[in-house]
Amino acid sequence: MHKLLARQIRRALGADETRLSAVLDELRALSGQAGLSSETARFLAGAGDFFDRVDAAYVQSDRDLDLVTRGLDLSSQELLQANGRLRDELASSRRAMDSLRDTANGLIHSSKIRPAVPEADSVESLSVMLAQLVHEREISQRELQDALIDLANQKFALDQHAIVSMTDVHGNITYANDRFCGISEYSREELLGTNHRIIKSGVHPPEFFHQMWQTIAAGEVWHGEVCNRSKSGSLYWVNATIVPLLDKDGLPGQYISIRTDITARKRVEAQLSSSEERYRTLVDSLNEVVFRTDVSGRWIVLNPAWREITGFSVDDNLGRFCLDFVHPDDRENLRLVLEKMLHGEQESAREEFRAVTADGAIRWIEAIARSERNGAGAIVGTTGTLTDVTRRREALQQLQDQLQFLRIVIEVIPIPINLKDTSRRYLQYNRAFAEFHGIERDAWIGKTVFDLLPPDEAIAHDATDHLALEHPGEQNYERKVTTRRGGVRDAILRKATLVRSDGSVAGVVGTIVDVTDSKAQQAKIALAEERLRHITNTIPGVVFQCEVGHGEIRYTFISDRAKEIRGLDRDALFADANVATRQIIEEDRERVWQGVMAAADTPWVSGF
Repeated sequence: MHKLLARQIRRALGADETRLSAVLDELRALSGQAGLSSETARFLAGAGDFFDRVDAAYVQSDRDLDLVTRGLDLSSQELLQANGRLRDELASSRRAMDSLRDTANGLIHSSKIRPAVPEADSVESLSVMLAQLVHEREISQRELQDALIDLANQKFALDQHAIVSMTDVHGNITYANDRFCGISEYSREELLGTNHRIIKSGVHPPEFFHQMWQTIAAGEVWHGEVCNRSKSGSLYWVNATIVPLLDKDGLPGQYISIRTDITARKRVEAQLSSSEERYRTLVDSLNEVVFRTDVSGRWIVLNPAWREITGFSVDDNLGRFCLDFVHPDDRENLRLVLEKMLHGEQESAREEFRAVTADGAIRWIEAIARSERNGAGAIVGTTGTLTDVTRRREALQQLQDQLQFLRIVIEVIPIPINLKDTSRRYLQYNRAFAEFHGIERDAWIGKTVFDLLPPDEAIAHDATDHLALEHPGEQNYERKVTTRRGGVRDAILRKATLVRSDGSVAGVVGTIVDVTDSKAQQAKIALAEERLRHITNTIPGVVFQCEVGHGEIRYTFISDRAKEIRGLDRDALFADANVATRQIIEEDRERVWQGVMAAADTPWVSGF
């Protein structure tokens, strides 16, 4: 190599003459790599030839100098020949420099840096510039490779999450990722080249897709929820974003659709909507008012029962203060309760109050309410029900009146009455009971028969109470009862199990009928009858007493001699008086009957 050229290469390119051949081989190798422009490839491939020519130029220059030196000795013909060859070589050198310059301009056009191409035929300047361009090209290649890797990673991540497809401007599918194939149940081969209408569900009206196409055809991004149909016919929902990819003229050249599967969410929403609809239907059909208020106590929800109960329109009352319809006499108490609930001092309330309806009538309302809190625990209002309890209040008042009447009746009844609970303790008793036992009123409430009667009597009475509780029913029995005054009374005791409406046992109700005086009277009557029977049996005839009326006779007394004298059984006569009448001969029967009728006003009739 010419020494001047070698020096220029060391100075401009930092290459040693001994390494130049290897460097040129590397340049030729680089020219074969993909991605280079044709100009760059030719430049790198021709770099060796270029340096050979430059070297030849230097050699030629030396030769020319030699020729000049020898020119004095050459003939004019030789000088002309030498000058011609020199011109040809110089022209060739210029063409080589122009070619290098054009190649450098081509590289500069595709490069980030913009070095100025030297206008002078300076191989050294071109060599320096070429080195910069090659270095910058290597950096660009590395950046491009990194960008491609990032793009591939992003595409992988997108494919894992989203359903992605691309179409041309007519909606024909040009790309479909695995998730699109999976959810649609079509293979990639079935999808590619097919119009996107292949998954149309028929759920949306034509206007839906018309608006979508208007948006993306205008180069704008479209967002929406779409219902599609898979190959098997099942429906699925996606949240779709369609992005137009614009060409150099700013017009859509193709569309990319990025979707996420929201089928599960839509199913839950449908179930929630159905549940809300059922809830709303149920609430609207209730006879009770279902309400919600805000934190200031104003109505925000009222169901149709509001109008049925109060006569006020629901729409006219939403936003009004909830206590406006309350009777003025009850409003202050409810206001205090409401304030406690809205300030967190009371979680729930159950109140009965009077309300003034639209027609001015007074109705009793039962309110059941709770404080309502948001997710953060802050009170946002109240919720609850309003029930018209006017009839219940009226029925309760009637019941209370009836109970008061019953208490008065029981109190004035002369028969001792008492009530015991399931523990056989006295719950209440009337005045006659207290007077019978000789105790003060209410002194024995909560006590048992063991506190009231002697032990032997208490055991017997308690046993009957226990039996009534264990085997519900009625009992009747007669016993002697020792009172607190020390007296002993004959009594008939009646007990009955008190049963609630649900069938459970509530206690035992008992009454006492004092038959002491009655039994004494019966004893006197029995004694008198015995004496009468003794007297009548001494009379030589039958003595009888009878009642006469409506053409019939009924015997109330017959002496014992009826069997002896007439052969008639006393029990048979008591059962049928005609037994004696039939013994009278027919022609005397009327006369006897007339005599009996005539004596009917007399207490005693005897005869036969």
